[in-house]
Amino acid sequence: MEKWKKNALFEEYMPLADELAEGCDDGTLPLEDLKQEAYLGLMNGIARMDAEDTEFDAVVARSADEIMREAIEAQLSEAVAAEKGARSEDEELVKKVELADKAIKHLTEELGSAPTVDELANELGVTQEEALAVLRLAGGLPEDKEEGFAIDNPALDAFLPK
Repeated sequence: MEKWKKNALFEEYMPLADELAEGCDDGTLPLEDLKQEAYLGLMNGIARMDAEDTEFDAVVARSADEIMREAIEAQLSEAVAAEKGARSEDEELVKKVELADKAIKHLTEELGSAPTVDELANELGVTQEEALAVLRLAGGLPEDKEEGFAIDNPALDAFLPK
């Protein structure tokens, strides 16, 4: 398909892309991001038509509409799902950090000193490696415990501030 035909198709279907993006706007992504995703879907639809060597005329107009709508909706759906998945992962990580912070405070009060990594891992019911990952995620140490965190594992030295 010639470039001018692709450009004409893009211009013709931009309103559909905008409409579908607006219909998909549930606050997960900014509307401008949704429109960009819709335009990517539109380009995918045009590429699909080109690959199928479908000529755009009155006979295949309905087919072109279906191809474009399907490509745009697929792209929007994928983008929204990816964003929701990322937000869900972020929320899960925040929960882990909050649990670790509470566990460190609890153990510090109970033990009278900062807990070891093993003690923190036991309190959280996770492996030492998982506890280390949460500590790294939290910036190494809870905000109110910059010094005095007991280290019983030399591997932890690489992750904690000196």
